Amino acid sequence: MRTLPTRGLRIEMKQKAHAIVTDNDLPRIDIEINFAYDSADIERASHADLSALGTALSDPMLAHVRVALNGPHGCRGQRRL
Repeated sequence: MRTLPTRGLRIEMKQKAHAIVTDNDLPRIDIEINFAYDSADIERASHADLSALGTALSDPMLAHVRVALNGPHGCRGQRRL
């Protein structure tokens, strides 16, 4: 994981990260954070999960741990040129 960039993972890198986690049986958590349509605003229903994640990631025991956050984005809307 330390060889992967800290920002802007490409598809191939995401696949490599997934393989590292799977092959080494590393811990993972799956939560869904929903955003308002066509907005960066987080929906109220996702606030509790996001807050719990933030609390966990702020724990001093995780100070040395590398964490990868990733997920898909919505595909609705119109293409802008």
